[in-house]
Amino acid sequence: MTKELIDERFDSAYIKALRKYGIMDIDEQEVSKMCNYHEFVLEKGISQGIDIGRNEERKKYMNQKVDTIRLIMNEYHKTFEDTYSFLNYDESEREQYRKLIFN
Repeated sequence: MTKELIDERFDSAYIKALRKYGIMDIDEQEVSKMCNYHEFVLEKGISQGIDIGRNEERKKYMNQKVDTIRLIMNEYHKTFEDTYSFLNYDESEREQYRKLIFN
């Protein structure tokens, strides 16, 4: 983006005043860097938002499983081991759920 385009796109009186006092001396390369940085920040924010959403959904899903395990244990007087096996949940997560139930 050239200085002329910057002047047209933004309030030219403001830009000219900044340049007059040496505060703003933007060239095409600097504008390109700023645009790229803006895209980087935007993508980073979107990525973080997606991660937060996934974590929230995972917590919700885990809480539902804990509630189901507790319900079956209480209603049918079953042990954690029997309940977990009956529900056929992932064996690699067994200890994690045991800790959630009993701690």
